[in-house]
Amino acid sequence: MALISSGFSDWKNAVRALAQHNGSRFHSECLYVIQQQSKPSVITRIDIVARQQQEQRRRLLMVEVSSLQYLLRQGIAIRGHNEEDGNLFQLMRLRSIDIPGLDQWLIDKKYLSHDIINELAKEMSLIILRNICLEVNLKVELYVVYADVYMYFRFPNDHFFLLFVMNQLMNQGKCN
Repeated sequence: MALISSGFSDWKNAVRALAQHNGSRFHSECLYVIQQQSKPSVITRIDIVARQQQEQRRRLLMVEVSSLQYLLRQGIAIRGHNEEDGNLFQLMRLRSIDIPGLDQWLIDKKYLSHDIINELAKEMSLIILRNICLEVNLKVELYVVYADVYMYFRFPNDHFFLLFVMNQLMNQGKCN
């Protein structure tokens, strides 16, 4: 405390005085306060952790979406007799070897519910349908999209789409 209040003038004994000051309680408390001030606040640390978790969940959800997309493109069943026997779960378990955090994602099963998987598959089908409609719209002048629910005892409420396309040759009566 003497160094702060009265200054320092005994330069002959400077090494001894600084060593004594370094060992003082006041110096230790000042160092502690400075160290605490240089650390990020609790709110900042919570925010950093929340952002890291959000980024990891986003990355792992994209792995789930790409796995689902692969199975749907190949026409492979997504579910099995139970959750662990399903192709989606097994494919993601295989991918967990190379993707850190995916094994814990599979244990938590937060985003592997039937409702979420069905919603993802539905969104994928709507994106495909939208892209087909955009492509058809660019190439032809007239088209009709017919959608209906197909009632079949094994797959109730399955949807199907028919796309009727008429081009200029059909309009002019040159095609049968």
